Amino acid sequence: MRMYGRLGAFCKAVGTGTFCLQQKSCAVSRQIHLFLEVFKPKIIMFAPPMHHQGRLYGPPPNRFPSNREPGPGPNNVVSRVSCGDLRECHVGMEVELCGRVQYQRVGRFLTLRDQYGMIQVVAPDDRPDIGRRLANMPLDSFVSVRGWVYPRPPGQRNVRMSTGGVEVIIKEFRMVQPGKKLPETVSKTKSTKSTDPKTIPTHNRLTSEEFAKCESPSVTSRFARRTHTCGDLTVDTIGHEVHLCGWVELKRLGRFLTLRDGYGAAQLVAPNNRPDISRQISNLRLDTIVTVRGLVCARPPGQKNVRMPTGAIEVSVTELEIVDPNEKIEPVLSEPSKDVSMQIREFSTSSDAASESINSPRVLPDPNKFTQRSHTCGELRDIHVGQEVRLCGWIEYQRMAKFVTLRDAYGSTQLVVPDDRKDIIQQLESIPFESIVAASGVVCSRPPAQENENMSTGSVEVVLKEFKVVNPAKKYLPFIIRDFNKAKEPVRLKYRYLDLRFPEMQHNLRLRSKFLMKMREYLSNHCDFVEVETPTLFRRTPGGAHEFVVPSRLAGQFYSLVQSPQQLKQLLMIGGIDRYFQIARCYRDEGARPDRQPEFTQLDIELSFTDRDGIFHLIEGLLEHCWPEKLGKVVTPFPRMTYAEVMEQYGTDKPDVRFEMKLQDVTDLVKGPEAPILENLKELPTFTARAILVSKGSVQLTTAIKNKYEDLAKKQFPSTRLLLSKVSTIEDWEKNLNKTFSSEVVTALREKLNPEPFDLIMLSVGDKDEVLKLLGKLRVDYVEYLESKGVNHHRTAVFNFLWVVDFPMFFPGEKPGSVETAHHPFTQPHPDDVYVLQKDPLKARSLHYDLVLNGCEIGGGSIRIHDPALQLFVLKDVLQIDPAPLQHLLDALHSGCPPHGGIALGIDRLIALLCGTDNIRDVIAFPKTLEGKDLMSGAPAPITEEEKARYHIQTLESAPMEEDTENKVETAQ
Repeated sequence: MRMYGRLGAFCKAVGTGTFCLQQKSCAVSRQIHLFLEVFKPKIIMFAPPMHHQGRLYGPPPNRFPSNREPGPGPNNVVSRVSCGDLRECHVGMEVELCGRVQYQRVGRFLTLRDQYGMIQVVAPDDRPDIGRRLANMPLDSFVSVRGWVYPRPPGQRNVRMSTGGVEVIIKEFRMVQPGKKLPETVSKTKSTKSTDPKTIPTHNRLTSEEFAKCESPSVTSRFARRTHTCGDLTVDTIGHEVHLCGWVELKRLGRFLTLRDGYGAAQLVAPNNRPDISRQISNLRLDTIVTVRGLVCARPPGQKNVRMPTGAIEVSVTELEIVDPNEKIEPVLSEPSKDVSMQIREFSTSSDAASESINSPRVLPDPNKFTQRSHTCGELRDIHVGQEVRLCGWIEYQRMAKFVTLRDAYGSTQLVVPDDRKDIIQQLESIPFESIVAASGVVCSRPPAQENENMSTGSVEVVLKEFKVVNPAKKYLPFIIRDFNKAKEPVRLKYRYLDLRFPEMQHNLRLRSKFLMKMREYLSNHCDFVEVETPTLFRRTPGGAHEFVVPSRLAGQFYSLVQSPQQLKQLLMIGGIDRYFQIARCYRDEGARPDRQPEFTQLDIELSFTDRDGIFHLIEGLLEHCWPEKLGKVVTPFPRMTYAEVMEQYGTDKPDVRFEMKLQDVTDLVKGPEAPILENLKELPTFTARAILVSKGSVQLTTAIKNKYEDLAKKQFPSTRLLLSKVSTIEDWEKNLNKTFSSEVVTALREKLNPEPFDLIMLSVGDKDEVLKLLGKLRVDYVEYLESKGVNHHRTAVFNFLWVVDFPMFFPGEKPGSVETAHHPFTQPHPDDVYVLQKDPLKARSLHYDLVLNGCEIGGGSIRIHDPALQLFVLKDVLQIDPAPLQHLLDALHSGCPPHGGIALGIDRLIALLCGTDNIRDVIAFPKTLEGKDLMSGAPAPITEEEKARYHIQTLESAPMEEDTENKVETAQ
C-alpha cells in the first residue's frame, strides 16, 4: 500500500516519536485511527514550518526569476520554489511549483521539469479527479501545482535525481498551457519524419545538475546554445542534425561515448571514416564537458538498450569539442543558412573550418562550381529526397547489376537501377570496378531496415535515370580500394595514383592544404610578413648536411640544390625585407630514415630586430591560429627546458614529456667496491650511472626484448653496460642485484629508486654521453612496446609542445681535435658565453632552439650572427672552413646587417602528427622510398650518352661506390 508508506514516512518527519506503524494490518488500522484522532489539529496547523536558513525562505538568489515571490495564503505560508531545489530538509512545507511535464506513469505520478531541475508529484488516493487529469496530461504541458513536500517511501528513492529523496503530494492542480499530444497512429518510418529541426523543442534551460557542472559563464553559454537535450532524442528525431552539450559518463572501444546532461543520456558513436573523432573520444576523461554535433541514427538491430529512454538511437558524431571554462563568451549564434547542402558540404569536406569574423558573412566552399555534377557523392541527405541530381565518380561496388556504390573525393552514394532499365543493367554486368561514370537520377529514401549507418549518405539512394560510362578501367587493377585488404607499401607507392583514392589519403592531403593556407593567412594578414620565393639552384653551403649536386653545361661547374634557404633569407634581411616567410622545398642527400625524405617541405621564417622570445611568441600564435579545432586547443605559452636539463632527465634533445620515467642519477651510489659491470669503465673521465624505474613494467619483459636491448647497447653504445632488473619481490630483487653490486650499493639503490613489486629497473653505466642516449632511446621504445601489448603507461594522447633552448654551439667532430656545428655556422653564440668561445668552443652555448611535439622535432631555428668579424672567426678559426665560398655573405654583413633570427617548421612531420600517422609518406602526395627511389616513375634513372656529353659527365659503372661497398660488407657480416 503506497499511502501506508507515505503516511508513515510523513508522520516520522513531523516528530511523533511515540507513533509507530506495525506490520500487521489490524495494528496498522488501529494506530492510524488513534493518530488521526490525537494529532489531527497538529497536522492541520502544521504550516507554517519552522524557519529554515536555506534559500527557500531567504531572499531568492540572483539566478531566480524576479516574479518568484511568496504566494498569498490565508494562514499558511506557501513558498514558490523551483523544481530542482527541494530536499529532505524541506519535508512538511507547502510549496507551489511551475514546470513542464517530463514523464507520466500509472496515472498517479508526474515528473515536472523547469530550468533548475526535476521533481516528482503524486496524486493522492482520495483525489481521483486529479488522477484522471494526470493520466490524460500531454507531455510538455506547462502546469502549476500546489502541495506538501513528503519523503519518498523506503526503497523508492531515485538516486539519479537531486530531488530523488522527496516528492510533492498534490493539493491543487491546474494546467496553464497544454502540450502537443501525438496521435498513436502516427507512423515512425523515415517517410513521415519532419526534416525541419525547428519542429523539435529546443531546451536552452539548465537543470540544477547542469548548473552545478558550470564552472564559468562560458560553460553555461554552451549549454544554452544546444538544439536538443540528451533526453529529447527518440526515434522521432532520427535523421536530424543535433547540437548537444553534456559531460562524459562512459566510453568504450575508442568509438562509443555516453553523453549525459540534466535531462538524460545518449550514446554517441564515431563514424568509421573519422579516425580523428575516435582519437578524441579515446583521449577524453570522464566528467569532461563537451559539445557535440552529429546526426541522429537508429541503433543496429539487436543493439538497442532497453534500459535507456534513448536506447533505440545513437548520434553519429561530426564534430566534438572540449569546452574550455576560460573561453571568452561568444555572441549568440546566428540562424543557420537556408542552404542545407552547403552545411552538409562543410561537415563532409572540411577538416577544420577557419574561424571568420562574426560581422562578415562566411562564404562556404562549393565543390560543384565549374563542374558537370550538381552534388558530390558525400553530401546527399534526407533533405535532398525528391531532388534530381547529377553525380560523377568511380564505381566502388556493384552487386546484382542493380545496386552501385559511386565514390568521389567527398564520399560514396548508392545508386539503384530501376527494373525496367535493361540498358543500364547490361552496362553494369561488364563494367570493371574503378571505372569513371556519370549518373543522374532522383534522390529517394532507402526502404526501412535497409539504411547503412556506416555511410554518411546511408539513409538515401539515387534511382537512376541516366547512366554513362565516361572512361572504363582495366579489368584487373594492381589492388582494389578496400580498407580491409590494403596492399603493401611498395605496391601502393608504385601505383600511387590509385593509393591516393583511399579516404585516409584524401583526408591527410586536404588537411595539409588547409593547414598551409592558414599559415599563409596568419603570417600575411595578421603579421604583415612578405612571402618571397628563393632559388632552388644555388651554391653549396659548407658545414651543413650533404647536398644534391646538379651539373651544368659549363665543364666542371655545378649547382647545389638548397638544403634550406638559410643564406638567402639572411640576405633578404640585409636587403630590407625584414619579415620574410616561404613554404620552401628543400633537399638533403642523407641516409635512409623513417621520418626523412630527400626532398621535403618546411615553413621558413626570418625577421629582423627580434630576439628569441619574439620568435617563440610568433610561432605559438601561429600554431594557435592554425591548429584544427577538432584536435583541441593549443595551450600557450609552451614550456621551456634547456638542452642540459632534457639530456639529464630524458636522455634526448627531443623528449616525449607525455609520461614520466625520468632518468635518475645514481653515479655516487654505485662507486663502491669493484663490480663486474664496472670493469674498465670507472676510469672513464666522463663515467656516470643512470637508472630508469618502469612502474609495473617487468611483467611484459620477455627474453627476446631483453636480448634486443642488450645487443643494442653492445653495438651502438660500446662504452656502456646495461642491466635490466626485474622486481618480483623486494627481497628477490636485492638478492639478484647482490650478484653484481655490494649490499651497501643495493641498499642505497633501493632507497633512491624505491621500487615496488612488478617494477622494472633499467640501469646503465659508462660514458655519460652514451649512457644518456641509450636510456633515452630505451625509455621511449619500451613504453611503445608496453602500449602495443595493451598496457596503459599513462602516456596521454594530447599534443605536448616543448621549447628546448641553450644548445651547445659545437660538438666534437669525427676527426680528433675537430669540431662541428650543432645547428649551422651562422648561429649566434649565447651572450653569456662569448668569452668562452675563444678559450673552449665546446663549452660555449648558442642561441639555437628547437620546437618538440610529442617526442618529435618539428622545428628548429636560431638567432643569427650579424657581426662579420665574429662570423669570420667562427668559420675560419673554429670550424676551419675556407671562407671563400661564403664571401658574398661576409660582404653583405659588412654592408649594415640588422640583428635577425628565424625558424623553420617541418611541415611533413607536423602534418603526420596531426593525422595520427608515424609515416610521413602518408602525408606526401608522391613520396620517395627509404632508399630515395620513386617506384612509380623509376627515378633515379640512367641518362643517355648525349646527355652525359652535354653536361661533361663520365660515369664509372665498373667500380662500385665506396658507400655501396661498405653496405655490402655490413650485409655480409
